[in-house]
Amino acid sequence: MIIPQSSHLQRLGEHIRHLVEPFTLERHEEAWLTARFLASLFLVIGLFLIFVMPFRYLTIEDSGHRLLSMGTSAVSGLLVLFTYWLTRKGYYRFASGLAVVYASLLIFVFTVVNAEGTHLRTLYYLMVLTLFGSLFLSSSVTVLIGLAQAGGMLILPQFVADLPLHEVVEGPLMFNLLLLFFLLAMGAYRGRLDAARRYRLAEMAARYRSLVEEVNDVVYSLSADGVVVAVNQAFETIAGWRADQVIGRSFTHFIHPDDLVNAREAFIKVLKGDTNQIFEMQVLTVQGDYVPLELRGTPHYVNGKLFGISGVARDVTRRKQANEQEFKYALQRERLSMVTQFVQAISHDFRTALATIETSRYLIERYVNLAEPNRIEAKLDVIRHSVMHMNDQLENLHTVSALVDLERIPCDINTLVEQVIFEHSVQARARGQMIVFLPNQYVPKIAADSGELHQAIKHLLVNALNFTPPNGTVTLRTSVSGGQVILEVTDTGIGIPEEQQNKIFNLFYRVDEARRLESGGVGLGLTIVKLVAEAHGGDVQVESQPGRGSTFTLYIPVEQSAA
Repeated sequence: MIIPQSSHLQRLGEHIRHLVEPFTLERHEEAWLTARFLASLFLVIGLFLIFVMPFRYLTIEDSGHRLLSMGTSAVSGLLVLFTYWLTRKGYYRFASGLAVVYASLLIFVFTVVNAEGTHLRTLYYLMVLTLFGSLFLSSSVTVLIGLAQAGGMLILPQFVADLPLHEVVEGPLMFNLLLLFFLLAMGAYRGRLDAARRYRLAEMAARYRSLVEEVNDVVYSLSADGVVVAVNQAFETIAGWRADQVIGRSFTHFIHPDDLVNAREAFIKVLKGDTNQIFEMQVLTVQGDYVPLELRGTPHYVNGKLFGISGVARDVTRRKQANEQEFKYALQRERLSMVTQFVQAISHDFRTALATIETSRYLIERYVNLAEPNRIEAKLDVIRHSVMHMNDQLENLHTVSALVDLERIPCDINTLVEQVIFEHSVQARARGQMIVFLPNQYVPKIAADSGELHQAIKHLLVNALNFTPPNGTVTLRTSVSGGQVILEVTDTGIGIPEEQQNKIFNLFYRVDEARRLESGGVGLGLTIVKLVAEAHGGDVQVESQPGRGSTFTLYIPVEQSAA
């Protein structure tokens, strides 16, 4: 059964970890663990000597010994706390040596002043100090301390009357020297093992660095506060930044301003353990440009504590270029398909017109031989109509091609509408149709390409006339609203079914396919109207009901006033 820790215990643990963690050593170094262990040990011993040991000395009847013992314990505790502070500052080896030397002197002093005949037993505690020192000090320092202890034991009988020299030599001195020899042998053996281990680690690190530097992807490490800790050579290849220019700076310095919010959110998500997502953002190059990178990160822990993020970033410039190229190819295929449809439609339309011309020419030749002038005149009208139709189609093609480069000049839409009505009034009267124009005299001039806008108005009027029966009416009305000039073309024709109203502006689309041979055209008229409107920043809309006519509304924004 797992018992969850309370928040109080967690906070207590955090405080304790804060008290023993070194100030200066890097967390990824092995020395950091040693320093933290010694800091914990010295802190516990120091607090024990200051606050716990005095209670033991209170039981001593001799007040003189009691005060001396309590004072010695307090001074020892303060010295141990000083070694604790040195350890946290990073001087853990010096602190260990200082603690061993002080404890050795304390044992010698205690042996001299002890009157209970336990001198030899007390000297054996020096072995513990020698063993402790060998764990954290170098072999040479350990030997010096061991020899100093041996010298002190040889001198000690001169100050202690009931301590024979031969007992010291045969007892603690020989034991200490044997232990020192054993520690030196073990230290030499451990040194060889450590050297072999360091060699293997160095070899593995070299292989790892070589592998990391040779990969094409960026390998990076960030601290928990977003500072770049490490980055491989690939980042310089991709972005131009050297490692020394990047390490120590926040990763946000190299992110495009538009991606900063997403980058911070991604960083927090990865810190919380979300490693399944791939993030894409633009990274600043040394030239000041931006390169797209695809990043993946994983939380990085050291000694069970979150250190930061380690991950891989991949340059996706080529993939984006490939996607763009594929899009261009798809667009090109669509254009080719459109051109194919266009060529097929134009070819059919032109072949029909040319066939009509050739047939009429042949019949004229026969009628000339038969001297039938009435029929000749009729066929000449057919030829004229076909030639005019072909000219109209060529004019439509010119309109479409000219939309890429508009020549905007101040235009009066009322004047353009009157010109278009004048051009088609004869045709309307011939069919018994009436054209009504209701201009708004307060419509401002607009900055537009007058030729292209003329074509759009013409197609709206021709479309209305074509689908309005004889004796019907086509009404044109201009107005201004919301910064736009508006032209409405309303007819009393057959109307457009609702399901076809969204398609009539598509290229080559015709509501009544059966009318192709009768009225000609390839379905460009309303498409040209929409293209012209959009080229001017406007739009065209339709409202219609079958059997009740249609209303086409052209919107052109007033981009600038013109006198």
